Amino acid sequence: MINNDYKIICSDLDGTLINNNHKFSLFTKFVLNKVVRNNVFLIINSGRILQSLIKISKKLNVINNNVFLIANNGATLYSCKLKKILKEFLFSKHDVIEIFYYLNSKKFYLNFLFFSNNNIFSSESNFISKLWSKIMKAPYCILNNKKTIFNLFNDSISRLLINFNNAPEKKIIEILFFLKKNFNNFYIIRLNDFLYEIKSCYCSKGTSLYYIARILNVSEDNIFAFGDSFSDLEMFKFAKHKLVVKNAKSIIKSKATKIIFSNENDGVAIYLYNKLNKNKNNGKKYEKYLK
Repeated sequence: MINNDYKIICSDLDGTLINNNHKFSLFTKFVLNKVVRNNVFLIINSGRILQSLIKISKKLNVINNNVFLIANNGATLYSCKLKKILKEFLFSKHDVIEIFYYLNSKKFYLNFLFFSNNNIFSSESNFISKLWSKIMKAPYCILNNKKTIFNLFNDSISRLLINFNNAPEKKIIEILFFLKKNFNNFYIIRLNDFLYEIKSCYCSKGTSLYYIARILNVSEDNIFAFGDSFSDLEMFKFAKHKLVVKNAKSIIKSKATKIIFSNENDGVAIYLYNKLNKNKNNGKKYEKYLK
């Protein structure tokens, strides 16, 4: 039975809820601490690995009973109250092996990263692998010897990123066609001109949000989804309130019910303070933003 008193705040992390230094502002912490309690639940829905989300969520000081984490863009659902994984969408070991050897044979045209809940496996050390490692504060393993490849094959892999760099379009089409033909239980998402994400067909930020909403019996009318990128569009299918930060691309903004302030200007926190916080006596300095 739907509980009309319950609300869900479901937010992307990097580029949305935290600033460009990948930190929570004091005001964001203040607002979330005020609103995430009793009948309001927070879902942090991110492309980060689970261990990175667990670490960063602890910095919020909000009530853990009301917090859920969705890691690897929908692949892992975690309850902070229960301190356990509720659901996972994983690659089979056979698929990991087959995909690894195929992509490894095409290294001249691309590099790739496999993600589990605890590890990042990269085909090489480059800007992207270093960036993800720095953001998540998690080390990455280079897949250049038997030991690291063995560790990849024995881990629980849920997400793959392929970066085609400056590969010719013909070669990109050839590789993507091979993957679609031989691994039809996955779907491929184009994140930009050269970066592609591969996940289970049943896995997205949206389906994982829907799964938690059903557990809590929360109607889509009471779901507030915040995002800034293509992967966040899936969340909007299950949320009445589609909030996009000002720093997002135009195509993402076109799907919003409301454009809010940028992540650098506490857009999510200001919106929530106005919408959900009943105590208007606090935070007087922010009154000019509350419309």
